[in-house]
Amino acid sequence: MKIATFNDFLGDHETSELRCPIKQEVIRRFRRMPNGDVELDALEEKIVVPADTTVRYEPWDMDRGSLLFEDAKRGTLKACTELDILVFPNGEEGAVEPNKGGLHGN
Repeated sequence: MKIATFNDFLGDHETSELRCPIKQEVIRRFRRMPNGDVELDALEEKIVVPADTTVRYEPWDMDRGSLLFEDAKRGTLKACTELDILVFPNGEEGAVEPNKGGLHGN
């Protein structure tokens, strides 16, 4: 599943979650807020960002790359890792991939 903005973590759904592909544990939850923003629940704290916040790809030579975003208060944060499993409430799921090229410069 190609990710370029936080909207992509939700698709047409109000919620979704990310699972580690190895341990199958939930590592992040996403929820669409009433105003259209997206709440990222990193299981330690919740962060709310505009749905159109750009997610950029940072490749790694020896491991899966990171999908990062900018937060006004906290700086650069990690949204997830390449190939984490994105799961929607209807059971649809797929591996996270960066949206290379296009408008977002990944």
